[in-house]
Amino acid sequence: MHGQLAVHFSLYLCLALIAAHHSTRASAALLPEQGCPMAHCDPQLSDLVHLPAPTGEVSEIWHRNDLPSERAGSRQGLGCSGNGVIVACTYSGMSDNLVVYDYDGNRLWSSGEALNANAYTSAPLVYANGDVVACDNTRVIRFDNAGQLVWSASLQAGGVPISPVITESGVLILATFGGPIYALDSSDGTMLGHLYVRKDQNDPGFFETLNTPAVRGNRLYVSTQHQVDGIPDSDNLAWLVAIDVDPAAPTVDDRLKVAWHYEFGGQSGASPLIIGRTIYFDGDRPAPGTEKAPHIFAVSDNGTSPVELWRKRALSKMNASFARDPRPAGGFWTYSLLSPWLIRLHQLSGRVMQAIDVDNLLGEEGRHIPRSAMTIAGTDAEPVMIILATALNSGATYVIAVNLMSHALVWKVEVTDIAWAFTAGQFPIVMQNGVPRVVFTTFNAGARAIGTVIPK
Repeated sequence: MHGQLAVHFSLYLCLALIAAHHSTRASAALLPEQGCPMAHCDPQLSDLVHLPAPTGEVSEIWHRNDLPSERAGSRQGLGCSGNGVIVACTYSGMSDNLVVYDYDGNRLWSSGEALNANAYTSAPLVYANGDVVACDNTRVIRFDNAGQLVWSASLQAGGVPISPVITESGVLILATFGGPIYALDSSDGTMLGHLYVRKDQNDPGFFETLNTPAVRGNRLYVSTQHQVDGIPDSDNLAWLVAIDVDPAAPTVDDRLKVAWHYEFGGQSGASPLIIGRTIYFDGDRPAPGTEKAPHIFAVSDNGTSPVELWRKRALSKMNASFARDPRPAGGFWTYSLLSPWLIRLHQLSGRVMQAIDVDNLLGEEGRHIPRSAMTIAGTDAEPVMIILATALNSGATYVIAVNLMSHALVWKVEVTDIAWAFTAGQFPIVMQNGVPRVVFTTFNAGARAIGTVIPK
């Protein structure tokens, strides 16, 4: 494991002050409320960063692409998470597949040989005190804020994790592709159990996921698809599964228990979003065995069973998880593959509340479409969405900020200087002296920060 590559006293003083106000035991309370500390920013997967977006004259501030892992990139992964002070990013190289950066892009530490090339499939968890949890397809590791090992746990049943999440009681959850759902004690890495979701006890296969689970209290919601021996179900059978997590249960089999499931036609392109007791998710088909026709579903949890509130035909396949609008009127944002439209849907009915044409807003040559996660910064009264837009014909790529109240383009920064500079990831924000910077990784061109240009 590599030691610190750079140390800044002010950073660690800040982290120490934060840590002093929290228990050393990992729990949901240890995740900061701002900065985007995990996949889609919080356990409900809202994509709300709770920090301001850069303003004024905005451009690229730094670019880190020197390590082999940075050049290998984050591929289709979410890339980075942060606690408002630091960001932790995962990559697909041979080593150093977790790198932690400060506000100025200094590499504070990296994971060395501890994580393999599958680390990019999961966004890290970044605690308020700077500890980081990251994983690959063989292990999950907690590092302290200096990059030293706190614990490491083996994923002996296999599977590729799709971003760790944490429950209210402090249980770390890993849902996987090609494997089970794992539950671990987040304080010491003790394996509490794992669960294969099956149709019944005679099922020759099981349900797997390509998406991050959403969490409400100690209940998980996982969008899954059925497979047998690695071959997808011929009818595209998919379940949204509600799973209760009880680390105090006396037997391993009782620590992860399926509460209910809702059947639809897979696959899902988005991780579930929770607003209140309702789960919003997508499927390529309205039901198993039907023709491909992407849909958005709203299913309420009444405790022991799901209740469908509404379903809505989508323009095409979902390409990113939904993002919650923080304004009092509510709703959530979505977009479809190859469409330039950002759409805000009413959470109770599915009706369209707003529509923003990214291509028209950008005003550049070519037809530009959204291509990344939708990270929402700003305030609850005036939210700002940060998203990547790519031209279909030329590949010209921009990170843009959109005022969701006025539909105005706040800024745009082109990132097309290197091939495959686009990102599918999210945009955590770090702050220093009240000045925000947006950090993200790219497909295979390292990490970048966008921020306000400060005159020297």
